[in-house]
Amino acid sequence: MLSSNLPLHPFLRRSGCYLRPRRTTYSTKPDKKEVPIPTPRSASVRKWADENQDLHSQPSVARWAATARRPPDRAIPTLKLLDRPLGVRERPTLVKQTRLQRIKDIWLNEPTILEERKHLIKQLNKGYYTDVAKLIRPGHMGKTWLAPEVLIREDKALYLPNIKGKDLEKKEQKHTTLMCYGKITLLAIESTELSVLQTRSFIQTVHPRFESNPLYQRVHINIQENMLKAMVVNLFLHNLRANVPKELYGNSLFSTQNMEYLREPMGCVNKMVGYVYLIDENLKIRWAAGGDATLAELQALETCLSVLLKRLEEKTGKEKQQPPS
Repeated sequence: MLSSNLPLHPFLRRSGCYLRPRRTTYSTKPDKKEVPIPTPRSASVRKWADENQDLHSQPSVARWAATARRPPDRAIPTLKLLDRPLGVRERPTLVKQTRLQRIKDIWLNEPTILEERKHLIKQLNKGYYTDVAKLIRPGHMGKTWLAPEVLIREDKALYLPNIKGKDLEKKEQKHTTLMCYGKITLLAIESTELSVLQTRSFIQTVHPRFESNPLYQRVHINIQENMLKAMVVNLFLHNLRANVPKELYGNSLFSTQNMEYLREPMGCVNKMVGYVYLIDENLKIRWAAGGDATLAELQALETCLSVLLKRLEEKTGKEKQQPPS
């Protein structure tokens, strides 16, 4: 072992390196901890400490919550009126397309290919929990637009796509194309408990006034696109029956139809929100609303529904007065 009294090599002396002897004995005294030298506080820190002296007596979590920097509250967006007619351009039919027709429409039709690409881009930019985030975010509980104040013009209105499902009465498969033709229909599309409450805010006020009219009907559709969730809901159909009056079981459908390409044309982009549509006798969407009902929307729905019923009554009355040819 090298001794500390031995002369150092010139290279070690120039480089500042020293060889220390290996310790063979250990001290029983603990090493002294170095105490940091306190640095003087700035004026702003001293001012903050004097103003928040009571915070030091609180637990650390409470102290952090009181002094944490919170982001500013987001401004609640203002909703705009619906600025486009909802629905599809082609009149719905029950005739099934052949495989060759479907291939031509999907792969050989250029407008269809462009719409498919736009749809895929929107789906890629949309997160998995986007619909839930819009409900949690402070604002309008998923409501994205306000219902129009007047009816959509008949020449500008689009058609309600065919939606099929099993009714709650006899579990028979029905189609909206056959159910809604020839009558003024107040259609409610639901998928969650929240959507049921939202559609009820529209229907409970307006339905009692027109339920005695033979040209008016109320239809409910519960859509479950997720197959696992659809199986669970199908096992507990009594929960759906509890939300609908018994006399409306025949007009209440449980559907598993894929609405992926119909949500954007129908305006029901949020799966968690309930939507209400006013359908005329020719299967055209003349009025629509979503989310929780406002006073202006309830007044507009009542006015539009009475106007459509009055027009249909006049139309049927003229047809009855005409002598048979």
